[in-house]
Amino acid sequence: MDTDNPTHRTRHIVIVDDKPELSWCFQEILKLHGYESAVFNHPVPALKHVLSQHTDVIICDLQIPELDGDFFMRRSSGRSLHWRYASSS
Repeated sequence: MDTDNPTHRTRHIVIVDDKPELSWCFQEILKLHGYESAVFNHPVPALKHVLSQHTDVIICDLQIPELDGDFFMRRSSGRSLHWRYASSS
């Protein structure tokens, strides 16, 4: 990522997954490409964060306990986020 470019803007990326090792992998891959991310292993604090903070990208497990990922994405998409499903299974 070109941080010397004046048009460069840090993207706010949120990762939501109940498996810490998977969240860590996503975070490390993003870091290698120059991105910072906020990691949540529980959907409720993640949803509160997304609803209160500007968010550019959400990477969310669709099978998270207590609040399924589909519901999470529908609730957070009320903030004019563009989203799509990507399956890892």
